[in-house]
Amino acid sequence: MKSSRTGIAAVIAALIAIATLVPAQGAQAVTYKAASAVRAVKSVDAWASDAPRAPKIKLSWTKPAYTYGAATIGYAIQAKTKYSDWKTIVSNTKSTATVATVSEGLAVGVNNYFRVRAITKRYAKTMWGAYSTEVIRKPTAKPTNPILLGDSSIAPGTSGTYVAVWLPQNYSQRGGLNVTYTATASLNGNQVATCSVARLYSDEAPVNSCDLTGLSGQSVYQIALQVSNYRGVGSNTDVALPADSLFSLQWYLGASNGISATRAWTASKGSTSLVVAVLDSGITRHTDLDGQTVAGYDFVGNRVSAPEGTKGWYPSGDGDGWDSNPTDPGNPYDDPNNPDDDAEWHGTHVAGIIAAKQDTSGVIGVAPKVKIQPVRVVGPKVGNTCDLAYAIRWAAGVDYEPIPGCESFSGVPVNKTPARVINISLEAPLSCPDTLQSAVNAAQKRGVIIVTAAGNGDENGNPVSSAGVSPTSCIGPITVGASDFDGDAAPYSNFDVDISAPGGTYENPNGAPNLSQFGSFNGTILSTWNTGTSAQAAGTYLGISGTSMAAPVVAGIVALMLSVRPNANYDQVTDALMSSARPFESGTLCATSGNCGTGIANAAEALRYLIFDIG
Repeated sequence: MKSSRTGIAAVIAALIAIATLVPAQGAQAVTYKAASAVRAVKSVDAWASDAPRAPKIKLSWTKPAYTYGAATIGYAIQAKTKYSDWKTIVSNTKSTATVATVSEGLAVGVNNYFRVRAITKRYAKTMWGAYSTEVIRKPTAKPTNPILLGDSSIAPGTSGTYVAVWLPQNYSQRGGLNVTYTATASLNGNQVATCSVARLYSDEAPVNSCDLTGLSGQSVYQIALQVSNYRGVGSNTDVALPADSLFSLQWYLGASNGISATRAWTASKGSTSLVVAVLDSGITRHTDLDGQTVAGYDFVGNRVSAPEGTKGWYPSGDGDGWDSNPTDPGNPYDDPNNPDDDAEWHGTHVAGIIAAKQDTSGVIGVAPKVKIQPVRVVGPKVGNTCDLAYAIRWAAGVDYEPIPGCESFSGVPVNKTPARVINISLEAPLSCPDTLQSAVNAAQKRGVIIVTAAGNGDENGNPVSSAGVSPTSCIGPITVGASDFDGDAAPYSNFDVDISAPGGTYENPNGAPNLSQFGSFNGTILSTWNTGTSAQAAGTYLGISGTSMAAPVVAGIVALMLSVRPNANYDQVTDALMSSARPFESGTLCATSGNCGTGIANAAEALRYLIFDIG
């Protein structure tokens, strides 16, 4: 019997051993199942006053009915609009809580669709359950600040009515709600007129103006605009007036025969990522240009022999050829007895018109937040077509390659900050050479917009057609003629141009104007300058006139346009610029002849036209 018990024990032990293997074998054969769908999803607007412009939606739901033995480790949330695809905005809440507030990936003012699914885990396997049914919610927010296109100095006509104009806001900008726009006019801090207009959420017609009445034509008003919904208020004023001490002398930036820059600045003062190349005489140190530039280049060669009777004369002015230093060397051949032979700090003046910085001293540029790329292409006495062609290609970021018919160079660095706009305020009495046209074509293929000065007449000062002046006669650049203080053609400006812009009128018969003469009237263009007569000295300011000044005014406007719509192409920019120009008044030479382009460039209207055109 003892041996029999021992045998039975052995059999039982074996069975137990076998039995202990069964669960392990069975576990390996289990088919894991994802959780069933999340149920009863609800959504509410979770807008918060501490972040009034941030849309938020609070979602809640009931956990899945079945997880099939797996543990819930979180929930995934997706969202979309009617016209977009589903996008995961929360990949895993990492919580078993059945509530979540989302603020990313939301579109304000339109229906957002949401769905939720559970994430479960069993052993080492993670599973995503079925999505819930969709739930809809329209996020709301405080409206963004409106873009007011109002004048800095309001001088209404005899009717005493001023039309306050602003850019219509889309659903998102209005916070997804009905809004009311309210414009006010104030004089010396006291509100004297107001007007309002409602903008219904469902109203597709643009409502972007109202009339301020009862104003005096002799007073200067501050115009303010508020847009309000029940989430809050957005506001703006037309007083984009800078504190730069000489701003009041920059008539060409104002609304009276100027470009209405102060209106445009309520929308943008330019983007710091946008580069405008100034192909000119180089640049000098100036407090208004400090921090406003990116690395440039000197393309002035030293390949022309000295004129007979001169010693040590070299066309580059700095004694060398191409290099990475675009500093304007001045005029080392200056005759101290001849004021007309003094250094002309032309490139410095042009750069200041475009982008002199906004501060509390000096002047301000048309686009004070953009960057200038100084590129030297002319020396104190002469420039070279080949140098200019190479410079255009380099400024546009076109890879260096030898130009047929031009000397080849090596070691030219890659332009790490290519320009989107190129200004060329230079002229030569010839039609566009093939060398330059090829360079212009290469630049435009890269989306670069080139602005050129029409020229200041023939050798006797008589205006001629810009078709006979290079490089403005090339196909592609925007050709700019000069208008004067009175809004007509400047007497020196060449004609047959695309558009006009303030270039000033030389009013002082006793030499170059100085600051003391700007207290009353002198219709020149005030910008950055240098006190040196031969070599660079201290920075200063000077008013001069010419189509050389009109071109950078337009280049600055183009820079503003590309700052607010970086993807705008050549046709869109040029169409907006030309179509929005202010027509010449009846009776002016420009209105009679039709030779001054479509009108005087208007920065505020060009921005508005571009935004309306491409959205």
